[in-house]
Amino acid sequence: MSCKYCNLKKGPFKSEKIYTAFMKEINTLIKEGFLIKLDEVDFDGPFFITQYKCNACDQNWILKTPDQAFRGGWYEVK
Repeated sequence: MSCKYCNLKKGPFKSEKIYTAFMKEINTLIKEGFLIKLDEVDFDGPFFITQYKCNACDQNWILKTPDQAFRGGWYEVK
């Protein structure tokens, strides 16, 4: 279950503008200490996977970073 700090829009990014805004939000949460960037996990097809953990609720998340041809997304780890 996610909390108010990590309850971001889940799913794929529909444009580079949305992805860029999302990364600003992630970086702000990291800077404020609500989110911790964990190790890079791996590649998943065309995506580079990075794992994060919320300091407030201990929920783990993965960020699928898109390349030029594909779009990634923010997903809750279950």
